[in-house]
Amino acid sequence: MDNNPNTMEFSVKKKTDLKIILMRIGIIAACYLPFLIITFVFIQLFIVIVPVFFLIFTYAAWFFMRFTHIEYEYSIISGDFSVSAVYNNRQRKNLITTSIKDMTAVVPYANSEDYISNSMRSVQKIFYYCSDPENEDLYIGIFQDPKQGRCAVIFNTSKKFVRIMKFYNSQNVIVKDNFLI
Repeated sequence: MDNNPNTMEFSVKKKTDLKIILMRIGIIAACYLPFLIITFVFIQLFIVIVPVFFLIFTYAAWFFMRFTHIEYEYSIISGDFSVSAVYNNRQRKNLITTSIKDMTAVVPYANSEDYISNSMRSVQKIFYYCSDPENEDLYIGIFQDPKQGRCAVIFNTSKKFVRIMKFYNSQNVIVKDNFLI
């Protein structure tokens, strides 16, 4: 990353919680249980069919397992805020991109009710692009999306990241003083 004041990137890994662990167990069970069933049914053709099915089900497990290792990358490039998901450090998907100056509010998530209670009532879609919903450095940003309508995004941030956002939208961005990062 360069020291350009118009560009900043920030990334966090999604916390592995019980839901992710159960998802991984379910993927492994869903991929290898059919393999075991086919192995017992076609025991006579063990040499030919079983290795082929083992490779197919192993690939399927790998394919679906990569969606359980998620890293969110937040970036500001010339006044545009974007969130991307990086799956298994290999595949990147741009989730949202919006202009910071068009955001109606960017406030700390912990006490967002104090700042934007009436704005939150009209939100049609909430995106949780954060490492952990209980993190202290979460912020919420409200914006208008042409496809989804009025949206809110909950994301991790740092003090420097929020200050750059405040540079682009000083009326609607609130910077808190106590950041962990």
